Amino acid sequence: MALLYDLISGSQRRPAVGRTTRVMFVIVFLLATTTSTEASRPLMPIEQSEWSQVVGNNSAVSGGFGNLDNWPIRHLVAHNGQLFAVTYNGQNWLEIWKSRTGLDWTRVHSGGLGAEFFIFHDLVSFKGFLYAASSRNPGCLWRSSDGADWAPVEGPCADPDSLNEGVWRFGVFGDELFAGTQNRFAGCEIWHTSDGESWEPVMTGGFKESASCIAAFEVFHGQLYASTDAYGGCDLWRSSDGSAWIQVLDGCFPTYDHINELEVFEDTLYAGASFDGLGGFSLWSSSDGINWTFRPASVALDLVQATDDRLFSSTLVSPFEVLVSSDGCEWGPDNEAGFGNPNNYGNSSFGVFDGYLYVATKNSTEGSEVWRTFLGLFADGFESGTFSAWSYAGP
Repeated sequence: MALLYDLISGSQRRPAVGRTTRVMFVIVFLLATTTSTEASRPLMPIEQSEWSQVVGNNSAVSGGFGNLDNWPIRHLVAHNGQLFAVTYNGQNWLEIWKSRTGLDWTRVHSGGLGAEFFIFHDLVSFKGFLYAASSRNPGCLWRSSDGADWAPVEGPCADPDSLNEGVWRFGVFGDELFAGTQNRFAGCEIWHTSDGESWEPVMTGGFKESASCIAAFEVFHGQLYASTDAYGGCDLWRSSDGSAWIQVLDGCFPTYDHINELEVFEDTLYAGASFDGLGGFSLWSSSDGINWTFRPASVALDLVQATDDRLFSSTLVSPFEVLVSSDGCEWGPDNEAGFGNPNNYGNSSFGVFDGYLYVATKNSTEGSEVWRTFLGLFADGFESGTFSAWSYAGP
């Protein structure tokens, strides 16, 4: 069975076994467990960032890049000096757009890669190529230098006898690219490569027999962390070399059974934990990857993105708000709800490119929008790599 995709929420879902769970119930459950475990922290009033629309009906590029079927935008990834956006498209399966400025966009690919139902589960830039993770048929690993022409890569699904159903997540650790699979029959696997062409397994059998999917990777304190999904719980493992793994969390957190995201901010590892792997999560944090602290909030969170000095997330309430925090505890709304458009009911992806934070909205009425805010000085101390005019001194 292929990996499931929720076309209503625009998010990935793990297959359920023997039960049906409503997203509304999950959100209520998260709020209840958040407030019952520890007093929740209300959203704090803050001075909001200045956001500008770069894709949408009030910009040079209309919603959905001019196609109402382009929603949501599932990935925003910087690669070779350009920002790439990958959409889900109900007619063409997916479209890929790129921009050097974030303002002018060019479509470079349309359609699936030989499958009746084709989406990218993850997308990463590694050593001059974009790598895409997908389901097994017609191939679970693809790569492209320009986002236009894609070629299958021999890897976790190359063996016809393999039970891997697809690649779910990528992680870059040291000089290597890691790929985590879904395998509900023999346990998930982790593969690695140094050149993108020759792949070898470093873990098979799901660590534990019940672990069916690698849900997230993150590098923290010189070690690669991997969270696994299993029916009834999750685990967290880490490795200093990518080959030998040690379990650091057994059975997930109290009242939660999935770790959806891992993110590092201010020398702290954050884990987004949810119930049943659906719709929103609450944050936990750790300074050593072993001992964890619950970070209560008054709302269930959806996606998380760290920058140099801020941690960003978003709400599940429609129209959604982008949330910002300087410490992972106190959160405040950083935008007008829905960016002023009630049809923007959620956030489908974050991206960081050329000094800006980008947010893609879920909008099934007008097509996805993209908004951005300037984060501060660029790496060279100027507004861009070509202009020498100073305008922001920073704190």
